[in-house]
Amino acid sequence: MSEAQKKKLFAIQAQLLEAQKEIQHVEKSNHNPMGFDYTSIDSMVRAARQVLHNNGLVLSCKGWSIHQTDDGRRIMVGKYELVHPESGGTEVYETSIPYPAEGRAEDKQYLGRQSSALKYFLRDLLMLPMLDNNEICAEIDKPEAKKTSKKAARKVPAKDEAKQDLLEAVTAKFGVTGKAAIDMTMSILEKLNLPVDGTATEKHLRDALAHVRGIE
Repeated sequence: MSEAQKKKLFAIQAQLLEAQKEIQHVEKSNHNPMGFDYTSIDSMVRAARQVLHNNGLVLSCKGWSIHQTDDGRRIMVGKYELVHPESGGTEVYETSIPYPAEGRAEDKQYLGRQSSALKYFLRDLLMLPMLDNNEICAEIDKPEAKKTSKKAARKVPAKDEAKQDLLEAVTAKFGVTGKAAIDMTMSILEKLNLPVDGTATEKHLRDALAHVRGIE
């Protein structure tokens, strides 16, 4: 790498560092029928675009392609380019996401996976935590003197833990993520005649989990 190339690389990395310093988190301000709080794709893009532009950085998508892995899985691969126009510095990133054969209509599945991949790419690029309202309040209200003290572990409610276990099982079994994983989880609950309006109990969710794990 030439000295000129190094200077451009250092310039773009310096601006990315400033962007990471500027933004602390994005809020999980949306709520889905499964009872999870989450950060919408629109919220993530809005927050990330603002902080990138504030620091003179431009991110653009350079295209997507679908590939089959050696073990037979299909994945979508996307390329993004981050540019610092002032210095001419450029970095190219690649991201991928599972792309199973079954699911929604082809166009909706293709575009939906692009959106999900972009959300998590931005999270990784900016090292950006996605926090719920309680976590944000805890960060804001945390006493200065206790910054170095050991944090008490938060106990996760059993029902929430069951929801997360079920969602992770669906993701692993069917290779779906994001909204597609939630939609499939809801359809499984419906198939088992279990509540889908947020009133499902921990037992309901554990029963659905056992069903998913038993699928061959």
